[in-house]
Amino acid sequence: MICNRALIPLTHLENDYYLLPVLRTIEFSIYIKLSKIKHEGEILLSEYITNFSEYDKANFNGVYFKPHEFFMTTEEVFEEEYQKQDNYFKWDLNNEENNYYASQVYLTLLKNLYNFLAGNNDENSLILFVKENHFFRPFYVYCDPKLAKQDYFDMQKDQYYLDRDMHLVAAAQNLNIELKKAYELYNDEKKDSWYHRYLKIALLFPTEKAIEIVKNKMAV
Repeated sequence: MICNRALIPLTHLENDYYLLPVLRTIEFSIYIKLSKIKHEGEILLSEYITNFSEYDKANFNGVYFKPHEFFMTTEEVFEEEYQKQDNYFKWDLNNEENNYYASQVYLTLLKNLYNFLAGNNDENSLILFVKENHFFRPFYVYCDPKLAKQDYFDMQKDQYYLDRDMHLVAAAQNLNIELKKAYELYNDEKKDSWYHRYLKIALLFPTEKAIEIVKNKMAV
């Protein structure tokens, strides 16, 4: 359930990554991908967030991520995939206090998510994964065109994709068709899409609540 921002699944790298849930509700989960191996466009969490808490030092030292990148899928699908990870822990949907730690990493990610959902920072991407016949298909909910184009340019420098030019063709089509369509829909308030309503209304409050939980734990 990971891809680049040109909507090309990273199947050949899936063993390099693990998923980190940022926000989970009874309907959807929002997560990011993390890796102990550096890939193009990624930086250390410790470079992006310099004031690590003790929890962060124990869990995120030497871990890479790509800023401004979020993924989304249904809660049921996420739980099914997340259970396969060695670092799986059972998320408590009835008590959010049990899901977060005194973590500057979580706090920063949640604040970034909140600012995106509130419309304060469009330099982000949110990609929805839908499970279809045991396969995961990515769709743009929103992506800053600059970010998608950067990942497409990075693909053109990667020998893996140079040897498989059908991926480059698919990425170009995604940028020209799918990205354009999603970007226009997201930015057109007159078009009452389901994900536009959900992002602006249903996810904003739980994100704000999660931020307060982490802040309170860090204040102890």
